Amino acid sequence: MKFEFNQISLSKGVNPIVYCLEGVNPNFLMDDAQVKELFSSKEFTGKIGEAASIGFGEQKLILAGLGKEKELSFEKLVKAFGNAVKASKSRKTASVFLPKLGLSEQIVGEALAQGTLIATYSFQKYKTDSKPLALEKIIVCSNSSSLKKGVEQGAQIAELINYCRDLDNEPGNVAT
Repeated sequence: MKFEFNQISLSKGVNPIVYCLEGVNPNFLMDDAQVKELFSSKEFTGKIGEAASIGFGEQKLILAGLGKEKELSFEKLVKAFGNAVKASKSRKTASVFLPKLGLSEQIVGEALAQGTLIATYSFQKYKTDSKPLALEKIIVCSNSSSLKKGVEQGAQIAELINYCRDLDNEPGNVAT
């Protein structure tokens, strides 16, 4: 999977993923009636691991909860990023919009890469009808150098974790 960095990417065929803190409405989306209804009905509150999707023609906007800002941790971010990406697996590309968080951008970048790559892991080596992952690219809507550095480091760690998972999935006569 590839990570790209851009200011804003809402092109056709891309699922935007907007991360929200609990109790904090994403102001730039509140003009939309569906988003306003979702927040006012309390169907989506921004709790950790919570996700909601809203259809916009061919696109699907995914709102993903990060929980309360005071309770944010690296592990919670990894979980939240993974849950949101699972909801967007049907598309080849997803755009990620991150709010300003109380953690360093490098930590947020590491969590984004790890959550994304670990959540989309699939061992397909011995399957006869192996299906490639639909999600091939994540566009991070930011040009922050520390966020980029965090994504690079997180991706390296996640790739090693997934390599260990590959070894674990191999039969005993191959990886012992």
